[in-house]
Amino acid sequence: MLSRRLSLSLPACATALCVSLATQAQASTLLVTGTSVVYPSNPAVTASLHLSNPATNYSSVYVSPQYLTGTLDGNAVNLFAYCVDILDPSGPGTFNVVSLLDYLNGNTTKYNQIAAVIAAAGGPVNKYSDAAAQAAIWELMYETSPFGASTGSFRIDNVRNDPTLIADTNSLLLQAQDNAGGTGSNLQLYVAKNSTKQDMLFWNRSAVPESSSWAMMLLGFGGIGLQMRRQRSISLRRLPQVA
Repeated sequence: MLSRRLSLSLPACATALCVSLATQAQASTLLVTGTSVVYPSNPAVTASLHLSNPATNYSSVYVSPQYLTGTLDGNAVNLFAYCVDILDPSGPGTFNVVSLLDYLNGNTTKYNQIAAVIAAAGGPVNKYSDAAAQAAIWELMYETSPFGASTGSFRIDNVRNDPTLIADTNSLLLQAQDNAGGTGSNLQLYVAKNSTKQDMLFWNRSAVPESSSWAMMLLGFGGIGLQMRRQRSISLRRLPQVA
């Protein structure tokens, strides 16, 4: 997830989670009262982000997922989410929840690639693995094949505190392309979106729960990340961490 280290409102992503409404008459509403970077220090993984169209350049951005706290249809939630929108700042607000497929305007190729990333490396795992997943999701959102984290219309450079981030992201992107459509079919993927705040991606592994069940969906602390970690086939190399 994207969050600038600069001490303003966190520029984290937030896209509305669009519940596929088989049994409900209208989309759910996520009221976000607080956002926080999952890995803000010790030391944080940061980088510069560049987008060609529209021309966008950010420096010292957190390459980390975020926690979203608030209420979904009136029920308290604490969601683990990845940013899918680097153009707006992160912060509280009212978000519409939509399906990822709807958010992508029916682009099944991108949907399957992102689902494969989440299936392979969806967190929470650790700041390095989750940073690679966040970077891969940005690349898939803003780039078309061929994918590469350090080249193209979207790119990352000036990485701090993670010397293998680019290589790990590229490995994950290759895996996502190979497995697109073959993994992640058991995931329910949503985006919480807001026109002036970052859009955020989160997920559930079963059918969409009733509103009364969302309060139990503490993705940041649940077993979802642990189960997905076992499915990962990439090996992330790490250097000793320096405080």
